[in-house]
Amino acid sequence: MMVKSHPQLLLYDSEKNIFPKLKFFSSIGISDPNIAKLISSKPFILSHSLRNRIIPVYKLLKSALLFDDHMVIKAIVNSTRIFQNDVERISANLLVLREIGMPQSVIQLLLTWHDSLLCFKVDIFRDKVKEAIDMGFCPTKMKFVLALAAISQTESNWQHKIEVYRRCGWSKDEIMSAFKRDPQCMCSSENKIFGVVDFLVNVMDMKPSEIAARPCLLHFSLKKRIIPRGLVIKILKSKGAWEKNISFYTVLQLNDKCFLERYIDKHREHIPYLRDVFEGRMCPQELGFQ
Repeated sequence: MMVKSHPQLLLYDSEKNIFPKLKFFSSIGISDPNIAKLISSKPFILSHSLRNRIIPVYKLLKSALLFDDHMVIKAIVNSTRIFQNDVERISANLLVLREIGMPQSVIQLLLTWHDSLLCFKVDIFRDKVKEAIDMGFCPTKMKFVLALAAISQTESNWQHKIEVYRRCGWSKDEIMSAFKRDPQCMCSSENKIFGVVDFLVNVMDMKPSEIAARPCLLHFSLKKRIIPRGLVIKILKSKGAWEKNISFYTVLQLNDKCFLERYIDKHREHIPYLRDVFEGRMCPQELGFQ
């Protein structure tokens, strides 16, 4: 797979081009499993000069992350595009963030999870930062990075997401309100959005406006969490065994152990098939749900 995505690796002299880079990553404390993860997911790193690109980026990360070796390694392993860009551009964009008062904790989040944001041309990056501020996001908060990531997608993708939510029954105001509550909702895939909204509206009887008010519902796995728990709750409601003041969002936040104890084991004698429903051994159609 690695060679398929980056076939020029076959042309490299392993002694001169590959081993020195692997040795460097090991020397700065990256474990063998993490080196394997880094190279298999980002084989292009091996095409860059150790002296002119890899080491300078490493030194930049070390300085930007205040010499926290653990965070530097995390940033390298999770990196997406930072090794494909000049240190000068990344440094200039970091300076933009410091100029607007972004604290170290937020810069750390950006470097370890959203490094691609620093790869824009400086003037474009500055405009994106201003746009996020103008929309009401505070640079001192973690949410600012998430908003910056969302508005940094292409204009066509942004407009397409708005259209997807409009087709789900959300008004323009609800879409923007949801974005300000949870910027990541604009990064969810079309299939994920339609799947979650369809289940919540048609099975859980939620209104589109209720979902718009809780955009974080889109963070949960549809197949592993929303559907199994939703079907259990639907059954409990039909049996009159549901606590009306508990929101579905609260239920989704519970870990599996708490959910099993509170909503399945508790009703085992009266509704013995709840675990089968939860574990997917009974499909919605068998329960009378479409």
